[in-house]
Amino acid sequence: MLFSWDPTKFPDQSEFFLQDGITGGALLDVDMGAQSSFELTDSALNLLQIVYNSDSLAELPQGWSMVGPGINPVEVSSLGDNVISVFGFDFGYFPAQTMEAGQGYWANLSAASTLD
Repeated sequence: MLFSWDPTKFPDQSEFFLQDGITGGALLDVDMGAQSSFELTDSALNLLQIVYNSDSLAELPQGWSMVGPGINPVEVSSLGDNVISVFGFDFGYFPAQTMEAGQGYWANLSAASTLD
């Protein structure tokens, strides 16, 4: 099976790896930024995952900003002391305790902050 992608579309200061999902990369660990395709020939590898690492930080102003956690859930309590509140939306706004991957949230900050 052939997998292909365009590494020029990846965000700056980020890394993507195609890894086997069983050992977390011990059997398969492809640096997706260094190549644009990979042919899987081992039929025993039937679970793959894309792992994303980013060194980029979000510089946010005081007040309300739209934010999201990337590909991993993030506990709102881990965002720092400048976060007043975080709201998600699902048929209406709700106070979020965890920001789920793939979702957007409104974050209210008491001062300009960098969120990781």
